[in-house]
Amino acid sequence: MLDRHKVFSELQKTVAHVFYTTHHEQETIRKLWQWLIDTSSVAYTIRESQPHLLPEWHEPLSTACLLPDPLKEYTVVSVDGSQIYPDRHQGIACFLLNMGIVHLGYTCDISTVYLDSAPSLHTAAQKIDSILEHQELSTEYVNCLRGQRELEIGLKESLRVREKNSQAPVLFMCDGTLLFWHLVAKNDDSKQNFLLQATQLLDDFYQTRIPLVGYISLPNSKEVLALLRVGTAQKLLPVEQAYSFEYITDKDIFSFLLKPFTRSALFSHNSSLAQHYSAHSRPYFMYINTGDEIARLEFPAWVAQDAVLLETTLAIIADQCAKGRGYPVALAEAHEQAVVKGIDREYFYQLLHTFTQTHNQSYKVSQKSIKKRRVAL
Repeated sequence: MLDRHKVFSELQKTVAHVFYTTHHEQETIRKLWQWLIDTSSVAYTIRESQPHLLPEWHEPLSTACLLPDPLKEYTVVSVDGSQIYPDRHQGIACFLLNMGIVHLGYTCDISTVYLDSAPSLHTAAQKIDSILEHQELSTEYVNCLRGQRELEIGLKESLRVREKNSQAPVLFMCDGTLLFWHLVAKNDDSKQNFLLQATQLLDDFYQTRIPLVGYISLPNSKEVLALLRVGTAQKLLPVEQAYSFEYITDKDIFSFLLKPFTRSALFSHNSSLAQHYSAHSRPYFMYINTGDEIARLEFPAWVAQDAVLLETTLAIIADQCAKGRGYPVALAEAHEQAVVKGIDREYFYQLLHTFTQTHNQSYKVSQKSIKKRRVAL
């Protein structure tokens, strides 16, 4: 049981470290960014010094364009995943994925809504892929498979929507990044396999011409900020001391640059991770002010480089954020369809127990798990 009085006391001791202020650093980056905008040649000099670390910008760094007017006729598809992780205390090596699926269709006359959830059970015995023959069902593996399934189902559902109405634009929105850093591991065959599958799925979106966007709320990326960090380290910026910018992120730069309902310049990602993507799927990104927060958008190159398609995509996102009061409705609804609550988890384990009894199988729950449910003093 949590002792709330002790928690209060602990928070009092550490409040200065938990709720730190960044006012001074924010004012510093505001001035430095404005100086960099006014002296663009220095920005290019900084980038050329670290071309594989720093992003490339495809519009002026000062860009703060109004988002296009919200689109009135379109369909947006979103898929989000949740899970019940393997629990050794339950005695069965399996896990459950639950995928929330949403189609939201809009026309001038009528709107349509399709909501669904698709649970799937996975065990080591099924050998989901050949990698599992040499690997346990880890939490990390479940997360990787969930991400892969979100893209797979997203593509399938988007194609299904387009078959029904080939006239209206279709956009697939996923919650999170298209930069699969978590799958980069030199000595992990499973992760390398998932990275290959994920980049192939992005290519499948390209081949079928289904545009997609990764939407990141409250982003903590520091790719654009790295321009200032590298510039100060190389003494190319007018500062008297080096700054670590430890608590500053890209969103702090764009929070003063972007007014509500505007977007930043378009950037492309150029790190070693980009080598794993085909040229048309290489990730691009920008920041937008939704009116409530600074969010990050990530697109594959083929969407970002098509001016008309990018404009349409941004118009859909603008409408979704307006309808959701700062956050896309489709993403919020997909999460609601996917979420697995505590009572759902208990039902799942009870169902496992019932099935083992029905099929005369052994089901050994650890004493620790039993004691959590029934404790006598």
